[in-house]
Amino acid sequence: MKKRKDTARTMIFALMGLLVLVLSMPAVGVHGTLVDSNLALESGKPPSSVELWVDRGCGGHYRDGEPIFVSFRVTSPASHAVAIVRFHTPGDETQTLARTTYTTNTVHSVTVTAECPAGLGIMEILATIPPYYLPEQMVSQHQVYIQVSDMCHFYVDPPCETLDSDNDGFYVSYDCDDSNPLVHPGAEEICDGKDNDCDTTVDEGCYTCLADWDHDSFPGCNDCNDHDRTVYPGAEERCDGKDNDCDGLIDEGCCVCYDDNDRDGYSDCWDCNDNDPEMYPGAPERCDGKDNDCDGRADEGRWCNYVEIWIRGECGAYYNDGELIDIYFSVHSSAPTATVTITDYPPQGEPTVLVSEGTFATNQVYHLYGTATCPMGLQLLIITAVVTVEREPVTLIDDCGFYVTNCSTNDNDGDGYDSVSSGGDDCDDSDPRIHPGAVEVCDGKDNDCDGFIDEGFDCNFVEIEVDNKCGGYYNDRDTVNISFKVSSSAPTAVVTITNYPPKGAPTVLVSEKKLKTDKVYSITGTAQCAGLQTLLLTATIVVEGATLTLSDTCSFYVINCRQPDDDGDGYNSVTVGGDDCDDSDPTVYPGAQELCDGKDNNCDGIVDEPDNDRDGHISGDCGGDDCDDSDPTVYWGAEEIYDAKDNNCNGEVDEGITMDQIDNDQDGFALSQDCNDNDPTVHPAAPELCADDKDNDCDGFIDCDDEECELDSACKGFALPSIDLTSILAMINTYKYFLAGGICGIIAVILTAFLLMRWRRGREKEEEEALPITEKDVSLREVEEEKTTEEIREDLFERLEGKSEEETEVGEEIFDLGEGLTEL
Repeated sequence: MKKRKDTARTMIFALMGLLVLVLSMPAVGVHGTLVDSNLALESGKPPSSVELWVDRGCGGHYRDGEPIFVSFRVTSPASHAVAIVRFHTPGDETQTLARTTYTTNTVHSVTVTAECPAGLGIMEILATIPPYYLPEQMVSQHQVYIQVSDMCHFYVDPPCETLDSDNDGFYVSYDCDDSNPLVHPGAEEICDGKDNDCDTTVDEGCYTCLADWDHDSFPGCNDCNDHDRTVYPGAEERCDGKDNDCDGLIDEGCCVCYDDNDRDGYSDCWDCNDNDPEMYPGAPERCDGKDNDCDGRADEGRWCNYVEIWIRGECGAYYNDGELIDIYFSVHSSAPTATVTITDYPPQGEPTVLVSEGTFATNQVYHLYGTATCPMGLQLLIITAVVTVEREPVTLIDDCGFYVTNCSTNDNDGDGYDSVSSGGDDCDDSDPRIHPGAVEVCDGKDNDCDGFIDEGFDCNFVEIEVDNKCGGYYNDRDTVNISFKVSSSAPTAVVTITNYPPKGAPTVLVSEKKLKTDKVYSITGTAQCAGLQTLLLTATIVVEGATLTLSDTCSFYVINCRQPDDDGDGYNSVTVGGDDCDDSDPTVYPGAQELCDGKDNNCDGIVDEPDNDRDGHISGDCGGDDCDDSDPTVYWGAEEIYDAKDNNCNGEVDEGITMDQIDNDQDGFALSQDCNDNDPTVHPAAPELCADDKDNDCDGFIDCDDEECELDSACKGFALPSIDLTSILAMINTYKYFLAGGICGIIAVILTAFLLMRWRRGREKEEEEALPITEKDVSLREVEEEKTTEEIREDLFERLEGKSEEETEVGEEIFDLGEGLTEL
């Protein structure tokens, strides 16, 4: 009996010692496997932790269908961590909200919807930090995987609304339109302007969606409002009462709007300018340089572009001959400048150009002077202005007329004939060579006022001249300034000019170009070595129904010949059959970079409109919108990509780029998904290579620790498996509270058995003391104490003879229980 007591005491003390050891055990790290962050700190390994919370705080309450904004942050010296965020719903479902690579020391967020049934919901995060994300100086010291976790609980409160209003089998939290049974995840997409399959794209695969009415690059079936260019999928959400980004939410992230500073009926976060009562959503657009209707464009519509010209009095007024006239004009446009020409047409005679293609700022008033000119009649001022609107030239015209009176004489040109306006018969009283009876000459005028021009003369001829005179001399490759004119009573002529060099094939300088007659034109050519060079001008005209061909020539001599590639740029001059359009300038040759220097550097026939990278945008150095004309991915409005460049020319580099758009190793997985975005053999879909010391498939396990490598030859061996004490201790540490509970249970069983035996012995002793004790009883008791278990069983069965069946069964169960506890 004493031995049994000693054994029981020893077992109890041993178990209690083991219990203390387990409960006081710290976290244990395992080389090459997962370690606890607390041990990482104690053992010198990089400390890491993770936090997870919800917008209403852990323990907060939500109603069915409300969004839950989940935030988390991994704190670590490593640059990235692989995080898995899971949502355990009150209905015992588990949803994986995220499983990807995140930057550390930064708050990230995901959103989930609270769902019935009501009850307790749990958010859980598990973050694994591979060693290759550690700083370079720490990698060699800490070749361990660190795993940290956190969780946060919340409550979904009743009452629960109907979960599937349209009875299409999908709850409202999953159904993007729970009022329409034809709309739910997986539904067939039909061309009805709705997102039937809830994939955020409307009418995909349909061929009826071609129109893009608001020109925002999203056709009507993909645009939730195709008549508002500020509304399209992915647009920046504005505080304007619209669903700008087509995500089904209006003004998300906006402040609560109270102010209406300009009292136009729109609060500050709906009004694009709350200090101007003429600017608010839906306001009429005015030509004032403002975005009156808050649609992102100012003065849209060409009706906002117009030109005005007026005089000091008013158009239609009367002025005396020679009186000074104050002339005013203004160009109204959203374009910053305009090219303006103003022409004065007197009652008779040639018009006078007051302003010739001058550049003026728009939306300003300008002033100049003119003079009333006799003979009497209507004098007309005409203004033309060219502006560029939405990259297209627009020509604007206006006029203002007035009357000239009180002429000092009826014969203004002094030819002895009064003007027609004063009752005379001088058809042009501003030219003394024109009057009745004058000699008709070939000048394109009705000299004798008989109603016919140049009649009775051969007035049809052509002339061509060069600046050094025909028969003169030019040095090789000098520029030859050529002037020509077609004189004829016909209004137009078809002109061709051919250059015949001293050697080689002729070249056509002007090819069948239709030009006005009686006007001098100028072009340039190049002197080509060596000898006589001839220019041939031919012109075809139609006079009184007959077709006439006129011609003239001009020849000159070319001397002082130069080399084929005189500027040494590697390209021969066009004069010797090459393709260098200016062989005197080494910056000019085919394929050269176009510069803003007044030259056709790349010989493409266009001067100073460089688009060297062929992206359709002119260099910013020449007034265009391309801030890097050597890179076709850089221009105004280009998509910003991750390349350390200002692709869209807004002054910012790589703005708005997310980890989902970065793929450094070009393995098809973005940085947010790839646990090592500098190695193309490492990504979530990669096969695990069992001998490269990498976590190829980004599951947190390297080589032989990965279950894919269990059967790989690199992970097999003939040696007996070694016992990893550290791994065992780590497992014990993980389950130490379960082990502690088991040990406490065993101690409780032993104590119970011991107390039961003590109680039974006490009862027996009380019974024996109640009876007289004989020497025989003492001897029998001593003999019983020496009996074996089997003998005790037989003795018990003898005593139970004659007892009821129920009493016999109870006796057997008590014996078996005592025997079991004794053995334990």
